[in-house]
Amino acid sequence: MKKSFLNSINYFRGIAIIIIVFGHSYGLSRIEVDTIFDRAFFSLMKHGSVYFIFISGFLFHHIYFVRKANFSYRKYLGKKISYVFVPYLAISIIPIVIRVFYLNDKQYVADWASDNNLLSVLWYISTGRIFVGYWYVPTGMILFFLSPLVIWIVKSKYCLPAIISLMSISLVIHRPILNLNPIHSTIYFFPTYILGCYASQNRKYIYSYMKDKRLIFGILAILLALIQALFWEHPGAIQRSSWLIDSNLSLTNTIDIILIQKIIICFLLMSWLSCYEDSDIKILDKIANQSFAVYFIHPILMSIGRSLLFKSNLYDEGNYLIWLAVGCSLLFSSMAIAQTIKIIFKKNSRYLIGW
Repeated sequence: MKKSFLNSINYFRGIAIIIIVFGHSYGLSRIEVDTIFDRAFFSLMKHGSVYFIFISGFLFHHIYFVRKANFSYRKYLGKKISYVFVPYLAISIIPIVIRVFYLNDKQYVADWASDNNLLSVLWYISTGRIFVGYWYVPTGMILFFLSPLVIWIVKSKYCLPAIISLMSISLVIHRPILNLNPIHSTIYFFPTYILGCYASQNRKYIYSYMKDKRLIFGILAILLALIQALFWEHPGAIQRSSWLIDSNLSLTNTIDIILIQKIIICFLLMSWLSCYEDSDIKILDKIANQSFAVYFIHPILMSIGRSLLFKSNLYDEGNYLIWLAVGCSLLFSSMAIAQTIKIIFKKNSRYLIGW
């Protein structure tokens, strides 16, 4: 009988949200990314959303291909709308209305929508630009709607060639500027999602193959971060406003090296954490269970913290101790708020914070 719940992937989800929160903590910490070490470490800490996309694909396959005999597209979408889109809308709508109708802040709204308040509201909802990281929900919803295509690709004999072909596109189109284009983001992240499905489908082989190669993969990921720090113009994820390749771009600005690094780390973490499949790591389990709620809550705390800290000028330039303090504060404060909401609203909290 196949094991239904995978501790290792659950722990991976916990580690992923920790990396995402600490990656988002850079701006609030005011760390100057100047030295080679700073740039390489920044590369390793940023772009953590790749992990979430990979895990989502893995769990989609594991839940609907392995644990359940059949897949109901209607029920699947119903759950995603209820537990992903509804919480997103519940949290976003009031800040969006305030920004559009009372602050008249439309700096991220497309020109064709900026003259109409209703269109501006719809623009913020469709892009998720109201808070850092909220772009993930509109993009994720498109991926959920594409699940029949995902199933067809995964079941076909051309799954791996499709992943390679689609990934080659992702490596040159990059993420959209400010993550404002959910269609662009979907095209970029789609092969990573399929790769997660493929990893679930072939996890036993991957575990066996990676068993004596984890150190090599770890060194390779660090090496790619160093290469990006030394030769790439930007140490994080490159963002592009157009899907077309500019003929004036150099190789180091064209190839999305950080995506390759993250994919390597996905397989590294997946393999390493499989060693703890039968372990009970309570803190990681707790963080993993609240990961989606933390994803929703921590950007709000960041906005509040940015307003308080920057206006009061408590510090001019940050350091890694401040970064650690900010990251820990965001993570555990978000968890405490999520737990409080869970206690108050019980099962209905899923419609508010996704947990």
